[in-house]
Amino acid sequence: MVRFGPLKVSLVEAESKMPFPEHEKDGKVFVEVEPNVEYYICVERLEEKDKQVNINCQVDGERVKGIVFKEKIYHGFRYEENGMVFTRALKFGVPSSSSDAEATPSGMLMGTVSIEAYECGQVVDPPTPSNENTGDVPVVSPPKSKPGQQTFISSEPLNIDRDLAKKKCVRSELGEKKSKPVPVGNLLWYSFGEHIASITLTYCGCPGLIEVGVLPKPPMWDHHRILYPAAEPLQGPIPEPQILHDVIRNCDVEMFDLTDED
Repeated sequence: MVRFGPLKVSLVEAESKMPFPEHEKDGKVFVEVEPNVEYYICVERLEEKDKQVNINCQVDGERVKGIVFKEKIYHGFRYEENGMVFTRALKFGVPSSSSDAEATPSGMLMGTVSIEAYECGQVVDPPTPSNENTGDVPVVSPPKSKPGQQTFISSEPLNIDRDLAKKKCVRSELGEKKSKPVPVGNLLWYSFGEHIASITLTYCGCPGLIEVGVLPKPPMWDHHRILYPAAEPLQGPIPEPQILHDVIRNCDVEMFDLTDED
């Protein structure tokens, strides 16, 4: 976890809650993630833990509902279903692309998680479209998707080379894991108090971090294996080698004695 003032923030695997590896370069925090893995945004208060924290969160530039918490929270996509509020995990997926451009800015390979953290102000009425000055916002139903269809937080296709996107780029989509539900009537909304911290984590897979120089290039063979993973191993017993017959011919050759008589 990386500390930002009184808070520490990390991206954690949704099931085990283990944080993904982090790397720092040029004052930025890069998180090394894996495609097709679900995750939560973990935010923990290290000082004055009895005080509530009010956070606003954006994933890949899109707002993902605010939340109020004490001590520690595993945050994701919040939505309402049958009078209950769930927090659904996010997932690292390979995004669609809209271009076969030859040159791709390095920043396009990366996804971002940004948080603005505040002390809690006073309890206020639930926000309306004309008044959103609260840390929490009305929960909504998750986007509908057909079976097997990915639902990305940011729906805009990336303007990058398609092959490059498949090998080195990840973005956040909705996962399947859900938190324990909370009744909608139990929610409280707060105004923003004093600003605590601004936090940005930049995430990408290992090939993308190598591409932009955050990670060193491994030996050529290992690098090739990262970009082109090995095929699935053979299943079942390995066939016995066959012995081929009648493939050797006798050849007449002349022998020369090159020994020096001296």
